[in-house]
Amino acid sequence: MASPVPAAVRAGVGERARRLSAAGQRLLMVAAVCGQPCPGPVLGAGAGLDAAGLRTALREVTGADLLTVDGRTGRYAFPHALTADAVRDATLPEELAEVSRSAAEAIEHTCTGLPEEWCVLAGRLWEDAGEDERAATLFHRAGRRAADQGAVRTAVTLLERGLRLATRGAGSHPETGRIVEALLEMLVASGDVSRVRQLSAQVDRHATAAQRAAVHLRVARAAVAAGQWDAGRRELAAVRELTGPDATTALTAATDVVAAQLAVADDDAYRLRRAEELARRALRTAGAGPLPDLACEALAVLGACARVYDLGRADELFGRGLAVAERYGLTLWRIRFLFHLGAHAAIRHADPAGLVEARDAASDAGAVITALDGDAELAVLQTCRGEYEPAARRALHCEQVAHRLGLDELRLIALGLRVCVAAHRGRRDEVTALLAGYDGLGGRHCDFTPALQGFGLAVCSLLEEDHARAYAEMAEAVALEADRPPEYLSLNHGLHLLLTVLAGTAGWAQYDSLALSARGQAGWNRLFMAAAGAVLAGRGGDHDLAARMMAEFDQVAAAYPLGRHLGLRLAAEAAVEDGWGRPGPWLRLAEQHFHAAGVPRVADACRALLRRAGERAPQRRRGADRIPAVLRQAGVTVREYEVLALLVDRLTNQQIGERLFVSPRTVETHVTRLLAKTGLADRTALADHAKSVTARTGGPGREPAERGSAR
Repeated sequence: MASPVPAAVRAGVGERARRLSAAGQRLLMVAAVCGQPCPGPVLGAGAGLDAAGLRTALREVTGADLLTVDGRTGRYAFPHALTADAVRDATLPEELAEVSRSAAEAIEHTCTGLPEEWCVLAGRLWEDAGEDERAATLFHRAGRRAADQGAVRTAVTLLERGLRLATRGAGSHPETGRIVEALLEMLVASGDVSRVRQLSAQVDRHATAAQRAAVHLRVARAAVAAGQWDAGRRELAAVRELTGPDATTALTAATDVVAAQLAVADDDAYRLRRAEELARRALRTAGAGPLPDLACEALAVLGACARVYDLGRADELFGRGLAVAERYGLTLWRIRFLFHLGAHAAIRHADPAGLVEARDAASDAGAVITALDGDAELAVLQTCRGEYEPAARRALHCEQVAHRLGLDELRLIALGLRVCVAAHRGRRDEVTALLAGYDGLGGRHCDFTPALQGFGLAVCSLLEEDHARAYAEMAEAVALEADRPPEYLSLNHGLHLLLTVLAGTAGWAQYDSLALSARGQAGWNRLFMAAAGAVLAGRGGDHDLAARMMAEFDQVAAAYPLGRHLGLRLAAEAAVEDGWGRPGPWLRLAEQHFHAAGVPRVADACRALLRRAGERAPQRRRGADRIPAVLRQAGVTVREYEVLALLVDRLTNQQIGERLFVSPRTVETHVTRLLAKTGLADRTALADHAKSVTARTGGPGREPAERGSAR
């Protein structure tokens, strides 16, 4: 194969190199095999030079413009990559191997602790020297360091290189099992489940029983991460068969943790209790070790179990895990615990900041599964917050990546999230099409199905004003959760409580039960729970309590546009029937929202309820959207708003009538209604109020006056 170095460059470099002393030529070859900027002492040690000889040789090679020195770092490098190539081309393979060996030994003796940069370089040099076993050891060490720093992609690359070298020869490298175990861990973190299976099948033929058990344990973890529960159980059974009663304490504890993760996925009512028992046992062993990785894994399982009952307790466990991860520098576990804590902040307060930080950190580190879990949680939050376009994009991305990586359970969850986003937009055709795909992939057996049924389909039915269907869908969702309680926090129960309270099938006992649960701490549940409490209080004649509950509803619901206006529409109907609260303003606010959102059936229902309450329903005339929210809530019409706009200039009824082409008496009628709706005392106060509204909203439009002048 022809050299890529131009002949002229090769000749020029060769001519200058031949003029160097033997020490200078040796130094130049060491620099060439290293192939990266190096300190003088490293080059000198590789060339076998003492301090004085090194100084002389460096003067020679820099004077010949074959090496340059960086004044900031003190490192020597070739002025151009072609120069190094030319030096290597002029050196015999046997010489290159011998110089590479000398350079590798120099780096190991000179670079204290062998930091990652030098560890990788020394590994490459030992590989170039034909010392595969020593090279594999160094790539393993560098890969583990990258893993500890959360650099998953780098770790995979280094460990795969180490494994290739360890298995290239006829013999068995003593670290092969440990390299495989580390590589499997990183492949699991990166979501490369198919590569995990390939590697485990390849290594099983060469490893000892203990090594095979470790491999099967890693594969079991990969299966759990991918939602492949049966495969995980098979791998765990293989671990136990290989180890038997002679398993080490650490391996037994690690097996307990994976068994706990699999127990969470079981169908029976005692699965969380079994999972907690197994995880606690593993945690005790980890603490006695100490085995910080195992402790983090056990605390993650315990936190996932606790969040079904008590978010505060779950946060405490996740916080303990975060402290362990930070104490021992376990970057990936730190990211995972930040993710869990961020998810809880999102669930409770609709705050995405912590979740976004954890998700981005996971993505940067190459921890694909944690990053995808973050995408799924963010899609849920964005759906709750009415941010439908980004939620749909995020869910689709999550589905596509999960499909490519063979993460079956996560793929179904992401597809189910797409159903929920479409449902919250009232797009029944899209819901039906996506649901067919979900069912076709076996979604009915997925743990996300209860959420899809309640958080998704029931909401869509409510947006179609099909309350009977919504009630049935929500009842089915809650029944599914009772049979198969999810480890994620359900967002069904607040709306379920409100629907059953409205139907008369639930009361304060059900309210109290939800309020005391972890589910009652989720913001999406709390807003509907507060509305349900208001309905119960109003129905019982306690109007003060009903008002307090609606004040709580207002505070919680501010972050959830659809939940807020759906709750107002449902609570207002009960308020109209039972004679409590302020159904008129609630219905006007809800009607405006659903009209603007293109949900006509709910908007029509709000207008009908306004008429039932003896209130004037909004007129859907051109310009209604320009009316500020505070005036819309008061029931101000488009024409009344036009009159109000002209009151800012202190015009008389005659002048306003001329502008709007109506009689002064009609203007006076509009002014009287404006006074009644705003609660103001007189025309002067009304004009001041109009001016204040103008200042806050940027001013009412002047379209009527412009239209009049055009005529």
